[in-house]
Amino acid sequence: MQVFGMGLGIDKQNSNNAVYLSMRKLVLNMAVTVDGFVAAPDGNQDWMFKIQDEGANGWILDTIINAGMHLMGSRVFNDMISYWPFSDEVYSAPMNKIPKAVFTRHKVNMKPDYKKGVAGFKMAGISKTVKEMKENPGSAGYLTDWQEALVIKGDLAAGIKKLKQQPGNYILAHGGSGFAQALTALNLVDEYRLTTFPVALGEGMPLFGVASKPLELKLVQTHIFSNGVIGRVYQPLKK
Repeated sequence: MQVFGMGLGIDKQNSNNAVYLSMRKLVLNMAVTVDGFVAAPDGNQDWMFKIQDEGANGWILDTIINAGMHLMGSRVFNDMISYWPFSDEVYSAPMNKIPKAVFTRHKVNMKPDYKKGVAGFKMAGISKTVKEMKENPGSAGYLTDWQEALVIKGDLAAGIKKLKQQPGNYILAHGGSGFAQALTALNLVDEYRLTTFPVALGEGMPLFGVASKPLELKLVQTHIFSNGVIGRVYQPLKK
């Protein structure tokens, strides 16, 4: 399924046979609670792993598999390089194989934090030790794929524009509350793909920050799963 894949498709052709190519979309992929938080105040997301559903997992997997690039900030990159290369979960292959880009103001640490990885696996209900991670880095050893990520410094909007002009399927952005809010504030998100879990935290790290005006969205897809998880796809009405 390539619902969101823009690819290098032809939009139209004029009388001079000039070809206009579509820019690929930036899709923000986030798991949220019903009250709009992406994590607890301390960053904990164990609520996400306590509620599992085959249909919801398949919907999320489709989103990941069809992406042309993973995009994230440096904090999420450090979390992911400490987790996915050592995982045998269903999402691990596309998370590892698909090219990555990291936006940062600082130097990116290309080495996994094994203790952080162990904590991440514990949150997901998986028992793994630092020794096991070092001795058996996943089923295929994808650490190199992460260490070859494109590191981009400087203006976020200009960098995203260049990535959108490249050929390939959509860019899949992963937050971080702060990174997600920055993308939204700069009107860089073409599509919000939100997986809403039937959990209310009351406080935490919000998906959307304080804005000068409301963000108007159009609901284009809804998927209701048996465990109460709801998948929604929104597009901004005005850019």
